[in-house]
Amino acid sequence: IMRGLFVRRMAGILVSRSPPMASFAALAISLVRGVPITYWLMDLNPDQAASLGKTSARSPFTRAMRWLNRRIYARAREVVVLDRFMIDRIERQYPVRGRITVLPPWPHDEALADVGPGSNPFRAEHNPQERFVVMYSGNHSLASPITTLLEAALWLRQDPRFLFMFIGGGLGKREVDEAIAIQRPANIVSLPYQPLERIQFSLSAADLHVVTLGNDMPGIIHPCKIYGAMAVGRPILLIGPRRSHAGDLIDRFHVGWQVDQGDVATTIAVLEQVASMAADKRDAIGARGRTVVRERFAKSRLCAEFCDVVERSMAAAPAREDALVVPAANSAAAATGALGPLSSFESLPPDPAVAAEVAT
Repeated sequence: IMRGLFVRRMAGILVSRSPPMASFAALAISLVRGVPITYWLMDLNPDQAASLGKTSARSPFTRAMRWLNRRIYARAREVVVLDRFMIDRIERQYPVRGRITVLPPWPHDEALADVGPGSNPFRAEHNPQERFVVMYSGNHSLASPITTLLEAALWLRQDPRFLFMFIGGGLGKREVDEAIAIQRPANIVSLPYQPLERIQFSLSAADLHVVTLGNDMPGIIHPCKIYGAMAVGRPILLIGPRRSHAGDLIDRFHVGWQVDQGDVATTIAVLEQVASMAADKRDAIGARGRTVVRERFAKSRLCAEFCDVVERSMAAAPAREDALVVPAANSAAAATGALGPLSSFESLPPDPAVAAEVAT
């Protein structure tokens, strides 16, 4: 706050929601200096904490967060959210003074490529038997439960076709590690987060990527991992509500399948169906996702649009030259890839053959 109050030149403030007190700092500086705020949301709280049962509606934390949210939404000239479900949830709770823009966080497309099985050292190391790899890669968050997938993997432990890879960390990873320790299934592998330079190899080692989302989470969190999977040309299985941004993407572009949380039987059926599918048909679904990422959600395009929003915010105010960026504690998460604003982009024309294959 002190730096913002006394820095000599300022045209505006760009602030993210994480950590929460960053928005308090932005409010204080904006009020004193009279400069506009661009507010960039990665997720919504206290909504997430309340949905996970970590806080109550009347707790001091919830009251403080809602007080702060009301003031930042009333003060911000521009609000950037990740999908249309976030807009719905925000507008039901708070009056928003400024313009709301839907823009996804951009993927690391410069670090992602489709690496074939024959030239993939990660796949050779962890899947020497060339089984069908079902992969969950990323944060094993309580907001993105993996129980349905894990139970399906345990049911399929006697099927020699499958290998389930859980890559990453988080509180939910404990469930995977405990299942491996207690039941010792030969078809489940737990691996840590991979360094950025190996991401293209680890993501490309999958034949099918799984994205999960809690039933109450649309509009609260954003399933960013779907875009890394699409960027390397792999089909997607969403385990979560169809009415979500990931569900929109799958339905609109025909890049995969959706099953409900808790529906283990259907999850198993879909996994068996995809594993039995001809490789060229599976590749066509994955290639469609890669095309969507390249043509609709390239980093260069999204960065340019984000800069336009920030510049628009400052252009409406008396020019005071440089902008102050209040840094986000989890800014790296904003660069891992996310869903795009379906309202802002036309869909690709549907491929009837791919759509029929996905629908069966």
